[in-house]
Amino acid sequence: MSVAFVMSGAANFGSLQVGALQVLLERGIQPDMLIGTSAGAMNAAYVAMDPTREGLHQLAEHWRKAAHDMVSRRDVLLMVWRLITNRDGLVSNTALRRFVERTLPPGIARYSDLKLPAYAVAVRLDTGELRCFGDDPNDRLLDGLMASTAIPGFYPPWRVDGADYIDGGVVAYLPVQLAVERGATEVYALNVTTSEQRGVVRGTLAIAGRAIDLLIQRQGAREVEVHQYVPGVVVHNIALSLGREVAFWDFRHTDEMIARGREQTETYLKGQPESHSRWRRWRTSLFGWRRSPLPAARARART
Repeated sequence: MSVAFVMSGAANFGSLQVGALQVLLERGIQPDMLIGTSAGAMNAAYVAMDPTREGLHQLAEHWRKAAHDMVSRRDVLLMVWRLITNRDGLVSNTALRRFVERTLPPGIARYSDLKLPAYAVAVRLDTGELRCFGDDPNDRLLDGLMASTAIPGFYPPWRVDGADYIDGGVVAYLPVQLAVERGATEVYALNVTTSEQRGVVRGTLAIAGRAIDLLIQRQGAREVEVHQYVPGVVVHNIALSLGREVAFWDFRHTDEMIARGREQTETYLKGQPESHSRWRRWRTSLFGWRRSPLPAARARART
């Protein structure tokens, strides 16, 4: 059995996934690979660096620091100026790049440096082709993370090998299929829903935002539905949401989101058969927290 943690796009709701990840590890559910889109790609890479409770503690700290970093700042006048001068994004990605560079540990620069196979999903802008950074172990982490988080219209595309890449959520918001293609037989899908609004929506930006949200929600649901009935593949769809609206640039709710992610994941796992829990306890006692990735999974990462 090869276990994959699959993490959807999440933007500033990514700390919901941190809470979910904490519960999964505490329950002895350990990944053999991780794959994510956008903020989920960030979480996947940082967990693969140190797939332990201590590593998750450090990841939570990164999310807390983002609230005080330039990543979460906005200048409306500058955004308007970039719009009317036809720039490639409303916001420069310089601050985000510096944030990634600052939080990557020394000696961790490429996907081959990670302790577990991990992948970041991005889309080539000119052809629409998906690229999983990490399929080539020599891919730079900076390239994978910047490409996967290049939200169209907000951040400019990220250029790699002569091609421009944008946020993988355009095509694969919840990349379950990509995990299965890389050998996963059990998938824990951490599926973030950023909006639960059901009432009347007014305003151009609000309507556009709601339409995009509905599109990606349906895309993620389809990924889960398709694989629910695939022989030999088990998909755990763990829905994560804050339950209220938070502005896209607001990173001040990290602790609340971590707690919410924990609560929702614990609720999901309580509904799972007891036999699964016994298997997890046995697996944890056999392999421990700091085990090496399965050879087959690592081999797939190099192909």
